[in-house]
Amino acid sequence: MKILPVISSVHPTCVLGLLLSVALIILGPLPAAAGTFMDAVRVFTTEPACFEYLFTGVVSETDGQPLLAFNQRNGRTSFAKVGETLGPFRVAALESKTNRVYNPSLNAYLNQPADRVTLTGPTGTPLVLEQDQRLPRPGCVAWLVRLDNGLWWNVQELDVFFIDAGPVFVEEIDEDGVTVTAGQEVIFIRRTSSGEKNDLNRLWAEQKRQEQKNQELALQRRQEQEAAKPKPAATADSGASYFTYERGPHVEIRGPAQFFYGCEYRFPTAFRAYPCTQYVNGQPVWSYVVLPTRFETRYSGTLLIGP
Repeated sequence: MKILPVISSVHPTCVLGLLLSVALIILGPLPAAAGTFMDAVRVFTTEPACFEYLFTGVVSETDGQPLLAFNQRNGRTSFAKVGETLGPFRVAALESKTNRVYNPSLNAYLNQPADRVTLTGPTGTPLVLEQDQRLPRPGCVAWLVRLDNGLWWNVQELDVFFIDAGPVFVEEIDEDGVTVTAGQEVIFIRRTSSGEKNDLNRLWAEQKRQEQKNQELALQRRQEQEAAKPKPAATADSGASYFTYERGPHVEIRGPAQFFYGCEYRFPTAFRAYPCTQYVNGQPVWSYVVLPTRFETRYSGTLLIGP
């Protein structure tokens, strides 16, 4: 009987606050606005737009068909044959030709490759790519960067890139900045100021120093592991070295002669994943490109040990 007067005496504002608190506990905090996670993104620079693929030439021939190399705008190299797909495009034809170029150091004319590739897009429109020449396109390309971690994006109009909260659609690029759509919100990304560029340069320099430090630590750990491995027991007739030079007209070889037939090659030992957008059946798909960042020298061959 004493509960009703207490409830009736509660102020309406307190009741509303109590209901909001209960709703936050049940539903959790409200999602942040799209502008919140885009506040750290800036336009570092803009440049005239070009076709996203650069034809760099014929690298080899397999099964009698030339293998063509293309450098993509995001730095990835793709390979395709005539008749195969290249992103949303198809390699339709290859025209092999050469240009005679004068070389002053040799005082002679040389034949320089100047091949031409024809691509067809989803609408069937042909695109002709000259070797090592970018194909101009209307509009501009923008380099976007995050101020907090230095992550890059290279975008054109109508492109899609991904950030923490999901996809972001590029609507327009002009001299002042880039207009994008994130969710239902239209956001304008401005250019970096001089102070922000200085902060980014310091951030990238620190990241490079940290990467070099990590490489040195990894090399030190490998050397320590190699030193900790048990060494094979020395034989009775082994000297300080298999190859010992003595003063005189001859070289004395102590121990069996060894001959190595093979080659050395660079083997990747560390990698980094870079975000990118790929096209599958004409639709953009978020994925990663894995590129090597560190190599070590390895050997492949046969070691022959004499008697």
